[in-house]
Amino acid sequence: MIDKSGWNEPILSRTETRRQHFVPRLYLKPFTRNDDKIRVVDLQEEREYVSSLNNVAVQSRFYDIKRDGQDYSAEDWLAELESKAAGVLRVMLNDHSDP
Repeated sequence: MIDKSGWNEPILSRTETRRQHFVPRLYLKPFTRNDDKIRVVDLQEEREYVSSLNNVAVQSRFYDIKRDGQDYSAEDWLAELESKAAGVLRVMLNDHSDP
């Protein structure tokens, strides 16, 4: 059992970031082609296309919430967390040894 009574992570804050990725670009980067584009399969529209990482898995204000009449977001906290995880993910992707 994990004791969370002392946990006080500042998750929500004000942000100016409007375009927020719901799939982090660092997860998508390994699937890009040589021209840094990624193949996208849109299952709802039943179509395929190629796009840049900046334009896929993104939605305006995805992590924003209203609280007491103010807009807050988890975007900046998630971006910081993802940047810390990027090095670990790179090591995992580059380790081709047998498990």
